[in-house]
Amino acid sequence: MTKQSFCRNLVFLLTIALSACASYSTIGIPAGEEFVLGEQENSSFRAELKNLSSATLNVRTIDKITGEQTQGFTLPGRGQTQLRAGRRETVLLSNPTTRAVKVKARLSKSVEGMRYQQMPETNPSNDNQIKAELVSGRLLQKDSLLADIDLLERALTEIHPGIYRYNSPESINREFDRLRAQVYAGMTEAAFMKILAQSIKKIRCGHTYLNPWNMNAALRERMFGGRIYFPLGFSILNEQFIVTHNASEASGIRPGAAITSINGISAKTILDSLSTIAKVDGNNNSPVPHYLSVSNVNASHWNAFDLYFPLFFPMEDAAFTIDYQNYGAEPMQTVTLKALKKEEREAVMKQRFSNSVSDNNRWSLDLSNPDLAVMRLNTFAIWKWKDFDQAKWFKQSFRTIRQLGISNLAIDIRGNGGGLSEPRNELISYLIQKELGCSDGGKVLIRTTKVNPVFRPYSRTWNEIIFEGLPPQFYTRYDDTFFELKEEAGCRNISPKKNRFKGQAFILGGPGNVSATFTLLQKARHYGFATFVGQESGGNQQGINGGEYLFFYLPHSQMEVDIPLKYLAPPGERPDEGVAPEVEVTLTQEDIAQGQDPCIDYILEVIK
Repeated sequence: MTKQSFCRNLVFLLTIALSACASYSTIGIPAGEEFVLGEQENSSFRAELKNLSSATLNVRTIDKITGEQTQGFTLPGRGQTQLRAGRRETVLLSNPTTRAVKVKARLSKSVEGMRYQQMPETNPSNDNQIKAELVSGRLLQKDSLLADIDLLERALTEIHPGIYRYNSPESINREFDRLRAQVYAGMTEAAFMKILAQSIKKIRCGHTYLNPWNMNAALRERMFGGRIYFPLGFSILNEQFIVTHNASEASGIRPGAAITSINGISAKTILDSLSTIAKVDGNNNSPVPHYLSVSNVNASHWNAFDLYFPLFFPMEDAAFTIDYQNYGAEPMQTVTLKALKKEEREAVMKQRFSNSVSDNNRWSLDLSNPDLAVMRLNTFAIWKWKDFDQAKWFKQSFRTIRQLGISNLAIDIRGNGGGLSEPRNELISYLIQKELGCSDGGKVLIRTTKVNPVFRPYSRTWNEIIFEGLPPQFYTRYDDTFFELKEEAGCRNISPKKNRFKGQAFILGGPGNVSATFTLLQKARHYGFATFVGQESGGNQQGINGGEYLFFYLPHSQMEVDIPLKYLAPPGERPDEGVAPEVEVTLTQEDIAQGQDPCIDYILEVIK
C-alpha cells in the first residue's frame, strides 16, 4: 500500500467512526479498485449508500468464511440503496470504470475493518466476474413504497372480511409498521415483493396474496420472463424435495430422487424460508408443502417456488447446482443444471412425459378400466377456456359412464386449487340423491355494501356493483362489523340430475384443494355423496374468504394484491383445520420412484 493510500484509509476510518448513525460520509473509490467494508466486524450492520457519480458501481457481500458471494447488484449513477450485512459478511463496493467515483455511506453503527484493494481481474469466462442478480427489477423510491404500504393497509383494514379473524387490530398495525421499517431507498422490485408477500401471509387468508396471474404484465416479464426456472418437477414430502419429472440434460436424475440442496442451500432452509410466503387459511398449514412444490409445469401456471426462490436466494447465473440422491441408497451426487424459460420447460416435459404432465386446459375421463372410471378435473378456473361448455362435458361424461355400465367412479381433484363454483355444483348434481340447500346453514358476510371510491383508481373487479353499492334488498345488518347477504343475492340450491350416477363414487383430494374444491370436499363429507380418499385438504372449516374480489394495484410499485370481499361463514363453531379424508392415503418417495398412485391402488383394491 502506498503512503497516499494509507493516509486515505486512515482518514476515512476516522470519519466513519465519528459519523456512524449520524450522517453520510463520502468514500472516494479510484478506478479499478474496491472499498472493503466490515472485514473485521463481528456483528451485523446496515449501510445506506448514495452513488454521487454518473457511473455504475457494483455492490456485493462476501461470506468471510467461505469466500462465496451472498448478495450482488449494481448501483446505477445517482442511485440510492440500502443493504444489511450479516455478522459473517463483508461489503465490497467495486468501481469497474476508468475514472474515480464517490459514494456517500451512512452506517447503522461503527464498523471494524475498512480498506481499499485492487479489483480482481475478470474476463467474460471468469466465474468470479461480478454479475447482477437475474431477478431484481427496477429500483424503487422509499417514499413511494411507504405510500403504497399506507394505501394497502387502509384497503385491507376497511374491506377485507377476514383481516381480524386470526389477528388483532394491534398485531396488524405492528405488522405494517414492521413492513415500513424494512423499506429503504433504492430497494429493488424483487426485494419489495418478497417482504410484501411475507407481510400479507400474516393475514392467513388463502385468497389474499400477490397473484402472479393478475400482476402487471411488464413487471412480471421484467422479473420472471428469463431463464430462471428450475428444470425439475418435485413434490415436498417430509421436508424432502422428491423429483417427479426431469427436463434437464442430466438424465441420471430419476423420479424419486431426493434433492438435499440447491445452490448450496439446504432443502430445509429453502422450505423454511419460502414457507413465510406460502398462503394458507387460518392455522391449517397442510397446503404449504404442496404450494411450494413444482407440481405443474404448464407455462400458463405459476409455481410459488419458481417466483420466490430467486427472491430469497438471488441467482447470478442461469443455473442450479444441486446435491441429490436417487432412491435406493445410491451415493450422493452433485450436478449443475441449466435454468430454463417457462415455455422451454413445458415443451421438454410434455415431450418426455406426455402421459403424466397435467394439462391445465382440459379435463379428462379415463375409461381404460372396465370397473373404474377416472375423471380428472385439474382446475375449476375454466373461464378462459375457449368454446368449452362445462355442463355439456359433464353430461356427456356421465352418459358415457352409464352406457358402459361402469359402477365405480374416481373423481381426481388433487392439485385443483378451485376457481368457479359452477363446475363444482354441476358435478355434485350428478352425485346426489336429493336437493342440497343453498347455504348449508352458513352465512355470507361482507364488511361493506359499497367500497370506498378512493380505492377505485387502483382496482379491477368482476362486478362494478361493489363500487356502485348493493341494493338494500340484498343484505341486512349482521353485527357491528358485517352485513349478511341474503340468498336472493345469488345463492342457488343444487338439484340432482335425473340421469345421476348411481354407483360408488370416490373423490381423490388433499392439501392442494382450496376454495371451490375445499367446499366440494366439505359437502362430500357432510352429505356422503362420495368417499374422500387422500390427505387433509387446504382451506379452513372456520370459513374462507372469496366470492368477489378487488384486484388491487399499488400505484408506485405496481404490485397487485387480491382482496376478497366475502366471508363464507360456517354455522356454529368449527375447528381451525381443513377437511379430513375418510380414508387417509399418503404418497411416499417409494411411490414416486416406482410410478405408483396409492390412491388409485386403494380404490382398485376396494372394488375388487
